[in-house]
Amino acid sequence: MENRMILNLLIDLVRKESEIISLYDFAFKKTNNPEITEKYLIFQQDHKRHLEILLDMINNVDIENPGKLGTINPNDQATFSEISGQNQVAEELLVKEKEINILYENSLELDVDSKAAEILDENLEDEQQHVRFFEIWLA
Repeated sequence: MENRMILNLLIDLVRKESEIISLYDFAFKKTNNPEITEKYLIFQQDHKRHLEILLDMINNVDIENPGKLGTINPNDQATFSEISGQNQVAEELLVKEKEINILYENSLELDVDSKAAEILDENLEDEQQHVRFFEIWLA
């Protein structure tokens, strides 16, 4: 049962990482500040790297009867059309970054092997840096 919980949490992380990657794509269109655009690019690259790592981790989870698991549907190209302006985009990114922080914190409470825990912890550290950036910028 524990492996199923791990797998479900990894799937939730993949969905959230995919959603955030899409939101950064949208954010690029809403900013004209080169320094902010550069930060967004760095953060998006972090999320893309995390996504690759998570997909690899999912492929290595040993589980019986995987047929009852949900499929991974990355947020069906979420629309962010209701968001306008650079600050609103940054506020939405902060919300999403905080949400994924919680998922990573929850993942570290599960009984994962030490290598997986190390990877999840490294990803969490990246996410915490993202949150700090947005909290300072929006203050």
